[in-house]
Amino acid sequence: MSPQESEKTEAETAGALTLLSLTIPEGKKPGETFQYTDEDGLELEITVPEDGKAGDKMEILIDNEDDDIEAVSVALGPHVDVTLNMVTFLDDPDEIIAIAGDDNEEGDAKEEEGGKTITELIQEEEDDIDDDEFDGTNFMVWPAGIELAQFLASPFAKTLIHDKKNALELGSGCGVAGMALTAALARGDNPKDTQVTLSDLPHAMSLLTANFEENKEELFNNSGIQAKTAPLSWGDEECLKTHTQEKKYDLVVAADVLYNAEDTVIKNLSSTIDAVLDPDSGLILLAQRWRRFDEERAFFEEMEKIGYEFVHVKSRICELGGKTTYDDGEEKKEDAYVGLDDMCELTWKEFGNKDSSNSQKYFSETTFETKDGAKKSLADIDEEDLEVMGDDDFDNCELAFIQIYAGRKKQ
Repeated sequence: MSPQESEKTEAETAGALTLLSLTIPEGKKPGETFQYTDEDGLELEITVPEDGKAGDKMEILIDNEDDDIEAVSVALGPHVDVTLNMVTFLDDPDEIIAIAGDDNEEGDAKEEEGGKTITELIQEEEDDIDDDEFDGTNFMVWPAGIELAQFLASPFAKTLIHDKKNALELGSGCGVAGMALTAALARGDNPKDTQVTLSDLPHAMSLLTANFEENKEELFNNSGIQAKTAPLSWGDEECLKTHTQEKKYDLVVAADVLYNAEDTVIKNLSSTIDAVLDPDSGLILLAQRWRRFDEERAFFEEMEKIGYEFVHVKSRICELGGKTTYDDGEEKKEDAYVGLDDMCELTWKEFGNKDSSNSQKYFSETTFETKDGAKKSLADIDEEDLEVMGDDDFDNCELAFIQIYAGRKKQ
């Protein structure tokens, strides 16, 4: 089948991102390109994914007008002095991002769904998340990821990460936290002996790798640090063997990975961490954005069952003799990270727990300005309030649900 004859699931909405489904032509190998021309005469040069072969179905995203798709920039702070430049979809109407390359039942099912924009697909997943293989979350730079990234690039993280030599980010998405970790370790002690791996599901690798390649020169800073992207499906034993065949990781970082808190996801995530983390020296840094409190709490309970403990990151830093605030009289650089100052310090057992008096106090005493200048407690804020909030209040309200925990195997 020629590219021109390939089927497509293209939305008719003007200006929408569209999902194109087509077949890799005969004779094409991974890394090679072929031409696709749509019915309107738009020509695209498409690269065969690394895991693709002739006859495989692949899906790509294109933007009809490119009016609303912009790069996302995240400043990591003055102590690392790097600004990450990322795309979440496309930066040019002629660019494409391959999001699937396997001729499998899942790919066939998507093709049968008919023309839908990626926004519609993501909305469906948010309404009824049944498929952890494609929930759209990797196309967004989430606030929890930014918070973790800026923390990792701050002086407060040094106590935790300065001696780490083999680090892994789980569920990297666009890669913001993993790239921040790379930048921080590249400016640490003996970076030539350090390796960082950014990982996500196979369909998310093209976007993750594109962002990593765009930023890696600035991240590496001529330090000699080694870093890469690699697919990792949680709970996949063969995949886990590949990641640990040489040695286990002494640092695992992750942000907002409990967005889908189904039992199977929690089981796969917890078993993956247990499989890849060095039981003696391993540390987990997890940025948690709380949404469905009890469902997400089940992850920490599962980790506790298999021998892990999680504490607020500030507790772990202090336990190791580190600092969580700037000293009085210490010169604080412009735009320096101060997220730990306002971060909620409830334990994972307390946050959002209706039986916890500490949690009830936090939700009742934390207030934000909503419509008509009225103050409303975090416990009473609803979607309508969020829609009319000013930018600062909205951002701070989001941060009120974000915490960073440090986890390790109990000794």
